[in-house]
Amino acid sequence: MNKKRSAGFTLLEIIVAVSIVTILVTISIPLFSHAKARAHKAACISHLRAFHGAFSSAIQDQGHWPQPPLDEGEWDENKYFRWWIAEMEKYGVGENMWRCPGDKAAIEFEQKVSREKFFTGSYVPSNFDDSSTAPFRYNQPWVLERGTNHGRGSHVLMPDGSVSERSNPFAGR
Repeated sequence: MNKKRSAGFTLLEIIVAVSIVTILVTISIPLFSHAKARAHKAACISHLRAFHGAFSSAIQDQGHWPQPPLDEGEWDENKYFRWWIAEMEKYGVGENMWRCPGDKAAIEFEQKVSREKFFTGSYVPSNFDDSSTAPFRYNQPWVLERGTNHGRGSHVLMPDGSVSERSNPFAGR
């Protein structure tokens, strides 16, 4: 009558354990993707703030906003971004800063085409004339994020260093 109980798990215990793990995984997946999206947004804002410091330094050094040369013929997207990368690297903004981690379209495009052959950035600097005060007049954005990579609108870098998310970057001006 005295039987030893085996050390294994019963079928019911295994089913309960698997159910609990399944519920926890189901709950954590959306939380992880939300945290990942917030991290991408924070990195994007950080990139734009680095742009503010770099452009401020360039204006101080050169006496005006960096001016892409207009006499070099036709500009394609790759040539445009390569010029800006080369111009701003000396101020601490390298190639890796020109891509928002949440820019899925650019990342997918990069997977199809070699980055060395063609680079597409996530941020577009505004064009100003060569007056030293031009970047500060009219409170016009300095850099605009391409696309709505983070939900409600594009990030916009303003002359005072603030970064906001807007569906219309020129609203209220």
